[in-house]
Amino acid sequence: MSIIQISKIQQRAGDLVDLPQLDEAEFGFATDERRLFIGKTTGNIENIEVLTAYSEISFDQIEGVNGNISIDSSTLANGQVLVYDGNNWVNGGFVNLGNVTNVSIEGGAIGYVLTTDGSGGLSWSPKGIVAQNIETISAANPGRITLSQPYPFAQGVEVTINGITGAGGFATNLNGNVFFLKTVPGNLQLYDLYTDSGLVSGKNTSGYGAYPTDTGVVIFNTVTANGGLVAGTTYSVQYNSGTDFAGDSNFTWNYNTNQLTIVGNANLQTTVTTAITTGGNTTAGTITGNWTLTSGSRLTATYADLAEYYSADKAYLPGTVLEFGGEKEVTIAGIETNKLAGVVSTNPSYVMNGDLRTQFPVILALVGRIPVNVIGKVSKGDMLVSAGNGLAKVVTGTPKIGTVIGKAIENKVDDGEGFVEVMIGKL
Repeated sequence: MSIIQISKIQQRAGDLVDLPQLDEAEFGFATDERRLFIGKTTGNIENIEVLTAYSEISFDQIEGVNGNISIDSSTLANGQVLVYDGNNWVNGGFVNLGNVTNVSIEGGAIGYVLTTDGSGGLSWSPKGIVAQNIETISAANPGRITLSQPYPFAQGVEVTINGITGAGGFATNLNGNVFFLKTVPGNLQLYDLYTDSGLVSGKNTSGYGAYPTDTGVVIFNTVTANGGLVAGTTYSVQYNSGTDFAGDSNFTWNYNTNQLTIVGNANLQTTVTTAITTGGNTTAGTITGNWTLTSGSRLTATYADLAEYYSADKAYLPGTVLEFGGEKEVTIAGIETNKLAGVVSTNPSYVMNGDLRTQFPVILALVGRIPVNVIGKVSKGDMLVSAGNGLAKVVTGTPKIGTVIGKAIENKVDDGEGFVEVMIGKL
């Protein structure tokens, strides 16, 4: 058996300030600092400290670290994390989750929301949970809470309080317990605590000591308070029920189809608004269902004629007299024709046959008063017939059946063309 000779380990010892440059692989002990070094004479000549419990080695001295990690407790803030700036790890970064679609959180259920207890704890809660952070609670009878942000809790709303930390009596006597809020007029951040829904017995907090500012939350469960699921179905409308927010699956608004659905109440009151609008008098809208005006109600229109869509052989201006015939349903009227169809309406009040699809739709007035293009003098009460070329004129003698357009309700004193207001359909 051969014997392998091992050279002895070269080492020096002394105070740190007196430690010389060590030879390659030679150890040196700084006895005053209890630190160990090894010599390096190739490349950069230096004494490299060996990691021990007494070492004062920064991360940038460890091979493999990309950049420097510098942690300065004086510059850190709650919620900050270390971020890499492209060269170094630095303080001051915050976690940014990006779009919600990029975040996946395990647990919970469909329709649940993620809530905080005000102390960093997160939990899943059913829809309808409102949590408001508490800024202060007074030591008084009744105790008064100040919310961090204004919130319109209703008078007598039932809440629980949680998340108070390090407050002695406040934490022991308020955390997890049910209370009722009494509103303070004119300030949506202030509420007094009561132990009963009738707001008779105030919660006495006068012996609880000092409340630790900005801990704790007020939790309000709208599901319990309103006896039904808030947003209990897709598109359910949220509304203020007098006990904060409520919702009803029978009252829904589908924002994809712009359809409002209200079911289950035959005595629906529509006093919510005095106007129903599509947003403009040129914007079309629809009403579906069988509707009836109640006794004493009336439907009032701005304009004065009842009209209907017909298919014409070309486009015609308002006030033009038309007859049945031509390539389509109606065409320009001949002289004193008894095939009279009507006059093109200017501003119809009500229009029928709205589903007509044709190249040249015209709206003919059937009943009511409209401007008619007339030639010649006219007196109030004169019966008008077709003068040809789309014009009307005063009838002479007894008119033939089917030729009368209507009766003039204003005078015209010249012999040329002009518009006269006419009551359509009156013989």
